Amino acid sequence: MVKTIFLDTKSNKIESFDHNLCDMIIGVSNKPKDTQGLLRKLKENSLKSIETVKDRLTDFNLYDEENIRIISHLDFLEDYLKPYFKAAVGNYKITMDAKKEFLNSNLNINKISELMNSHHNYLKDDLKITTPEIDKMIDVSFENGAVGSKIVGSGGGGSIVSLSTNSNTSNKIVSELKSIGVKDAFIARKGNGPTIYYE
Repeated sequence: MVKTIFLDTKSNKIESFDHNLCDMIIGVSNKPKDTQGLLRKLKENSLKSIETVKDRLTDFNLYDEENIRIISHLDFLEDYLKPYFKAAVGNYKITMDAKKEFLNSNLNINKISELMNSHHNYLKDDLKITTPEIDKMIDVSFENGAVGSKIVGSGGGGSIVSLSTNSNTSNKIVSELKSIGVKDAFIARKGNGPTIYYE
């Protein structure tokens, strides 16, 4: 059975969920990316922003979901670090909200889509890791019926994933993405996981 997993990066514990998901459309851009360089910059600035806040607010705990409320009160944080802190706190809350949704017996795909879109907004507006081609791909997906869409991977190029609740809509999104010249676009199919072949 194909499962969705949640990886707790503090404990490395994995939780799995059996919900049936809607279609996932993958769009692959034409832009190569410097994954290691981009990830290094994001990590360094995110950690620096968090350490700066910890130095000033000794009771600060990154894993407190209420941190979202203090973002607008960090005048002591250098301007260039504020987007990294905002994204770190906001994306953690999105992750935990998504986990709570997956724990429900009936998954609300519209709620998951909203969280997905919010996550993309942090990546685009605060971390600035999208590209004009990626932005166009996201726009095309929404214009053709996607309920959620975001850049995936390290950013700076690469791919997007979009959610669709209707097979005709999914096929239309794939077709329209291909029409704007993306490297590839397809509906992701569920697999059976790793397979070992013996000769």
